Parts: sequence; C-alpha cells; structure tokens
Amino acid sequence: MLFNSQLLNGDTCLRVQGESENLLGTGIVFDGVQLDCTTNNEGDNVQAVQDFLDSSNVSEGASLPPAGTLPADGFFEQNSTIGADVDSWKGTWTFGI
Repeated sequence: MLFNSQLLNGDTCLRVQGESENLLGTGIVFDGVQLDCTTNNEGDNVQAVQDFLDSSNVSEGASLPPAGTLPADGFFEQNSTIGADVDSWKGTWTFGI
C-alpha cells in the first residue's frame, strides 16, 4: 500500500510482474500517488498494470490534475458549491445561545 506519495526522477517507478500481478487492487493499493519516472510502468503485463493505475487515484507525469478534478471513482459527483458556509444544508437549525 502506498498513500499520498510521489515517485519521481527514477529510471522506473513501478515494476509488477509474475505472481504480484494477482495482487493488483488487493495487496497492491495506491491512493494519492504521483508517478513521474523515465518509465512509469514496466513488467510482464504492462497493460494490466496500466488498467489498474487508470482506475486508481494515481497521476502520471510531471503535471498534477487541475484543482477541482474529480477522482476516477463513481462515488464522487460534480458539485457547483465551493466552500463550507452554505445556507441550504443548515436549514432551520438554531445557532447561538
């Protein structure tokens, strides 16, 4: 598992091969990871690993996604609200003393 990390400037960021391919998505988990190496992904089945990366919270290359870009996850929905002080959610609740 690798969380909130950057792998930068190496010859190869990631090599998954052999029996390790069976761990994609279970024993191998990336969340909030940026890969930026000469070769980001190499191994026996580059396409299977790339499919895994495409479905994970991973960015590849020197640039980061623009602010407000939704992760590739169906749970998240586009929302026009920015900020936390939105009247509609607090409704008729009483504030103060």
